[in-house]
Amino acid sequence: MSKYFTRNFRYVWNPKKPLMMMRVAWNYFLSLIGFMRLRYVDTSIGYRCNSNCKHCFNNREGDGINDKCYRMPPTFFSGVVNQCMRLGAVNFSLQGGEPLLYRDLEEYVKAAKPHLNLISISTNGKLLTPQKCKWLKKIGVDIVTISVDKFHKNHHFKEHIDIFETDEEIESYHQMIVNALAYGLKVTVSTVWTSESDKEPTSKHYEKLSEVIERYNLIWNIIYATGGNNMCTPYQIEYLKQTSKKWPYLRTDLDANWHKYGCGAAKEILYIKPTGDVLACPFIDVPFGNVRDKSIKKIRSKMLEEKIFSEYQDYCIAGEKGGVFKLITEI
Repeated sequence: MSKYFTRNFRYVWNPKKPLMMMRVAWNYFLSLIGFMRLRYVDTSIGYRCNSNCKHCFNNREGDGINDKCYRMPPTFFSGVVNQCMRLGAVNFSLQGGEPLLYRDLEEYVKAAKPHLNLISISTNGKLLTPQKCKWLKKIGVDIVTISVDKFHKNHHFKEHIDIFETDEEIESYHQMIVNALAYGLKVTVSTVWTSESDKEPTSKHYEKLSEVIERYNLIWNIIYATGGNNMCTPYQIEYLKQTSKKWPYLRTDLDANWHKYGCGAAKEILYIKPTGDVLACPFIDVPFGNVRDKSIKKIRSKMLEEKIFSEYQDYCIAGEKGGVFKLITEI
C-alpha cells in the first residue's frame, strides 16, 4: 500500500457521491487481487491558454490563443468516458491549455459523469475567482490542481529558476487556494521541477509556498521535467525522494497508484489529446491509437505489450534514466 494512501484517500472521500465511492472501493479491491485496473484519465479539452510557459508539453500544439487542431466534442467524449470506466477509471482530469477559458467546460464535466467519478481540473489559477470556484463546485468538479510554475531571472543565478520574488506572488496563490477551499473544492498544487530549479522544494525559495501547503494540509505534486537539458539531475531527484519521506505533503505521480509504487503509465493512467490520440503518459508523445477509430481497450492493450509499460517501474520513465528521448527510441 502506498505511504500516501491516507492522504490520497482524503481527496477521494465524498459521502455525497455514494456511487463514486462504491466504484472506487470495487476497483481498488480488484487491483488488490491482481487485476490491472485503470484509475486516472487525463484529457486535454483544447490548447488555448492565457500563459505561455516554455516548459509546457502542450505549447507545441497551439498558439496560446486559438486551437489549431480538431477538438473532440463533449458528446463523443462521453462515450470515451464509458469505455474508460469499464476498464476501472474513477478519476477524470480536464486540462488545457487553460480549461477555464472554454465556454463548453461544463459540457465536458457532465460528459465525465461526476456522480460516478472524481472530477479534477488543472489550471494556472489566474481565473480562479470566488465566482468561478462556486460555479465549478456546482457543475460537479471535486478537485482543482493549481500549477505553480514561476520562472524569473534572479541576479543570484545565471539561469531561469523556480522562485517567488515578491510576497504578492505567493499571496496570489494563497488567495486562489482560499477561494477554492471556501466553496468546498479540494486543492492540490503541482510544480514542474527542472534542472534549473532549486535542489529542494522546502528551500528558502519555496518556503512561503510550503507554509501555505502545510497550513491547509494539501498535496504538492512534483513533476519531473522531461528531455534534454531540462531534466532534473540525479542528485535533485534523489533529494526530492528523500525529502518526500520526511515531509508528508510532497508527492510524485509514482506515489498515486491504487496500491503499488511506481510509474502507472498505461497500467493506471492514460492521457487523451483533443484530437483523440491516446498516450500512456502526457510527457511521452507516442500515440498508440485514436479513439475515433479504435477502442480504449484495444489501445491500452497495445501499450501493455511494451515491457516498459507492462510493469510498475520504480522511476519516472519520462524524466529519469535518459528520459523521454531515450524511451521513444526503445518503443
